[in-house]
Amino acid sequence: MNGTLDLYRTKIKKLPKNLFVKNELFLSNTRVKTLPSDLKVEGDLWLSSSSIKKLPDNLKLNGDLYLQDTNIKQLPKNLFVKRQLSITNTKISVLPEDLMFGSIELDIKKIKNIVYKKCHSIKAFIFTVYLQGEIKLVYNGSLIGNLEEFEQFTDKLFLKAEADEFKQMARDCAAQLKQKLSLE
Repeated sequence: MNGTLDLYRTKIKKLPKNLFVKNELFLSNTRVKTLPSDLKVEGDLWLSSSSIKKLPDNLKLNGDLYLQDTNIKQLPKNLFVKRQLSITNTKISVLPEDLMFGSIELDIKKIKNIVYKKCHSIKAFIFTVYLQGEIKLVYNGSLIGNLEEFEQFTDKLFLKAEADEFKQMARDCAAQLKQKLSLE
């Protein structure tokens, strides 16, 4: 399909094999329960408030993936979301190591394999998560990178005192995550 496919609130229960959507696929509030394993969506995939409980492995999206208000319990193997992954109000409690995303929206207290801290002086939060074989840092939902990349990012974004405070928080989160996951 060359464009957007909007199935919002339709009675459709099944999608065809080899479905390709150039822009966006809207499946929010539908009766679709499974996605074809060969689904290709170049833009955004909207599954919020849908009946879908599982995503196909190796799903790759160049846009956003909206899963909020679903009964999805885990993310699939090798999920790639170029922009935003939204998993608020789902049953997801672990971020898989092979996950790739640009930014993420989540219920921070529900995810078991992260360590997070809030920095009240700059009204921001960070969390560490083990992805792609290393500890990565996420700042206000945006994936920044490993500790070294995060420190470079922080030096560019904040004044020295704030940057130093934030870098120490990141180091503390990384150390706690190593301990939590028994890494090293």
